[in-house]
Amino acid sequence: MKPRRADRVAEQVRQEIAILLLHESKDPGVAGVVVTRVRLSDDLGTARVAFVQEDPARDKDETLRALARAAPFLRSRLRERLALRRTPMLTFHWDDVLTEERRVGDLLAEISREGKS
Repeated sequence: MKPRRADRVAEQVRQEIAILLLHESKDPGVAGVVVTRVRLSDDLGTARVAFVQEDPARDKDETLRALARAAPFLRSRLRERLALRRTPMLTFHWDDVLTEERRVGDLLAEISREGKS
């Protein structure tokens, strides 16, 4: 089955945002942010960008504020890099899926340790 256009563009947006955050953003508040996925609306007008932080001890709200500050810069750079009629508005949200996976992995490791003692 052929992927939807929105899915193909979402992957391009994800890659570009990851590169921009890593190499071009000057805001220290976005350091260590890893973009995990992007969901685009069917009309490509809105992009929901999921992310995690390399440092789980960092304040999530502070990181969200830093990403909101960086959104206009990221959007303008996406406009330059991607051949789209309309550049999507960017909204950021914490990726709870990876957090839950990490928590389950920690619980499994703890159960394994308890079984060995």
